[in-house]
Amino acid sequence: MQFSSEAGATDAVDLLHTDGLEPCPETCAFDIAEFDVDGIPNAQGIQRIATQERLDQISDAGRQQHAEYLILFADGPFAYGVRLFGPPDEVSEQQAEEIVERLYARVRGAPPPPQG
Repeated sequence: MQFSSEAGATDAVDLLHTDGLEPCPETCAFDIAEFDVDGIPNAQGIQRIATQERLDQISDAGRQQHAEYLILFADGPFAYGVRLFGPPDEVSEQQAEEIVERLYARVRGAPPPPQG
């Protein structure tokens, strides 16, 4: 997302981070935690995992185990978010960080497109 200022991008990242830490409405099978993201200034990571044990606890038989990793960061007037999700045994925090590292290497310091 592009904003008119660096502060706008940082505010967006903070807002999305705060929202990502909120539990689901009513019942929530997710265990939600923050994690550190190395190598990207001020990046924020959120892990949301619904294990079979947790699904059984809340009697949500129709849902499957699920892991989700969200990493957010701002660079200049841009806010970026990468979400990786899938079965817990197929996705990981490390995979999400590798994807974000490649994105950051590509976009770091990129200027906004010319207005016209």
